Amino acid sequence: MPVEERIEKIFEEIGIDKNELRPEAELKTGLGVDSTEMVELLVALEKEFSIKIPDGAINGGSTVSEIIEYLSNGAARS
Repeated sequence: MPVEERIEKIFEEIGIDKNELRPEAELKTGLGVDSTEMVELLVALEKEFSIKIPDGAINGGSTVSEIIEYLSNGAARS
């Protein structure tokens, strides 16, 4: 399954509609991800991609496209 679809599935699990997942949407301001959802998102991404995401690598200011790029460019394979 492509990275984009895996991420879409995770966002849906934390209550974010896939139709809101525009590449330029920031987690906090564009998607309304709060601190609890951010923790859920990071835990789910780490589990789905079998990685440890370093502090600050993905934060409230990260965009959907930045997350996809991060996970596509090697982080998902570590």
